[in-house]
Amino acid sequence: MGSGIAEVAAKSGFKVTVREMNSDLLEAGQKRIRRSMDRAVEKEKLTPEERDAAWECLTFATALEDIAHCDLVIEA
Repeated sequence: MGSGIAEVAAKSGFKVTVREMNSDLLEAGQKRIRRSMDRAVEKEKLTPEERDAAWECLTFATALEDIAHCDLVIEA
C-alpha cells in the first residue's frame, strides 16, 4: 500500500522519500513502483517522460534521519 501512495504522490509531482526498515524491503518497494510505472507506460496511461519525471521525485532510504526534513509523513 505504501508503494502505491508513494507512486501517486510522485506522479503528482511531489518529492517523496520512501523509507523502509531494511534494504530488502526497500528494494522490493522500489521494484513494485518501477513495475507499476512501466506497466502504465505499456498501457499508454503514462508517457515514458512522465514516468521518468515521477521516478526523479522519489528518494529511497532506510535511515529514520532521512525523513527528518519531510513536511508530511504517511505510515502505511
